[in-house]
Amino acid sequence: MRLIEQFSYLGLQINQLINLKNLPRYFKELQDFRRKGGEYTGLTALLNDYTASAGVASGHYFHQDLLVARFIFEKNPKEHFDFGSRVDGFIAHLASFREVTLMDIRSLEIPEHPQIDFRVFDITQLEEHDVVESLSCLHTLEHIGLGRYGDEINPNGHILAFDKLLKFVKPGGLFYVSFPISNTTKVYFNRERVIAPLELMSWSECSFDIERFDYVDDLGNLHLNQELSESIPKLDYGCGIYTIRKN
Repeated sequence: MRLIEQFSYLGLQINQLINLKNLPRYFKELQDFRRKGGEYTGLTALLNDYTASAGVASGHYFHQDLLVARFIFEKNPKEHFDFGSRVDGFIAHLASFREVTLMDIRSLEIPEHPQIDFRVFDITQLEEHDVVESLSCLHTLEHIGLGRYGDEINPNGHILAFDKLLKFVKPGGLFYVSFPISNTTKVYFNRERVIAPLELMSWSECSFDIERFDYVDDLGNLHLNQELSESIPKLDYGCGIYTIRKN
C-alpha cells in the first residue's frame, strides 16, 4: 500500500501538506488582486486547485455508478431496491429515470422526492425471502460488521448481509453488488474489507450464477465483462462489480 494511503487511514491528508508549496503563488496573486483594486469579504487558501483537473472521471464510484445504472435502465424492472449505495452518486443516477426504494442503517435527511422511497433498515435484520426482482448494494458489504456506521460488530457481517440480500431476491432476479477486491483479502478495522474476487461464491446457501463480472483496476480504469478468476494481475485495491442471477 502506498504511504499516502496508509496516512489517509489515520485521517491524515498528506496531499494537503504537499500543496503548501503553492503558498508563495497564493500571496503573490492576493497582492496583485489588491493592487488592481480588488476588495474581498474573506480569505481562503484552496491551494490544491491550482493544479487539480476539472473533475474525476475514473475510479470505483464513477464507473460502478454509471455502469450499474445503465444495466438497470436496460432491464427496466418493475421495481428496484437498493441497500446502502451512495445517494449522491448511484441513487441520483437511478432517480433521474426511475423510482427506487433505498434502505440504509443510517438516517437520511432528504426532501420528498417522487423517485426515491427511503427507509431506515439494518441489512442484517432482513428476513424476507423471494421479494424483489432487482436489487443493488454497491460499495457497502465491505463495511458491515466493522462498526464504522453504528452497525453491530460481526467479523462475518459481510457474509451474513450477502446471504440475506440474495435470499431477498426472487428466483430468476438480478442482484448487482460491488466491493473492493484484491488478490489477497485484507481487513482494515473500522474502515473496510478488501476481498479476493472469488470469495463471494461461498457466501450463501442459495444457488446463483455470476452473469457478468466487471472490475476497476488500481489505476481507476474500468475493465468490462471479464472472466472472474482467483487473481487479477496487479490488483491491490480494485472494485469488483458483480451481476448475479439467482437460480
